[in-house]
Amino acid sequence: MEFLSKFFNVIILVFGAFFVTTAINAANMDRIVQESTTVTVTKFTDTVRKQGKLTAEVYNAFVQKLDAEDVLFNIDMTYAKQVYNPTGNESSVLTEDCYYTQDLLDGLFSSGERGKVVDGKDDGVVYFSKDDTFTVHVTNRSETIGQKFKKLLPWYANSSSTNIDACSGGLIRDEEGK
Repeated sequence: MEFLSKFFNVIILVFGAFFVTTAINAANMDRIVQESTTVTVTKFTDTVRKQGKLTAEVYNAFVQKLDAEDVLFNIDMTYAKQVYNPTGNESSVLTEDCYYTQDLLDGLFSSGERGKVVDGKDDGVVYFSKDDTFTVHVTNRSETIGQKFKKLLPWYANSSSTNIDACSGGLIRDEEGK
């Protein structure tokens, strides 16, 4: 009887040690994916802000780098453009026109009127004006390994968030000119 008790104790110990170390490694992998995603998003926005334009090549390279993480992502892009609207009495009001992901993708990949929404050009490149704002926000839409372990082991409390969330943006610098 004592032999059987020791046998089950060893089995439980090995089983527990396996899951604990695997859960810790899963949390570490999520942190690595978070860091890599943040770097990718920052490099993409810095490239667009520096060039003053968004091209299909730059966008496709960005998406390919995100796809290398084996996690599906939602990509939200926002372009805010300052516009002066005349009021009629020799003054104008500063307003902001915002264009979102679908508008920007239409400017890259659509022809005709849909391709002219943001900058008025149908050339597969979206040009931005200096000092306007471009922002990208990326979140995961598929489960990461750490999220799967949290569902499997509800008592496993990870101190860090397992959601991948990266945001970057700023003013268009247009250092390379158009």
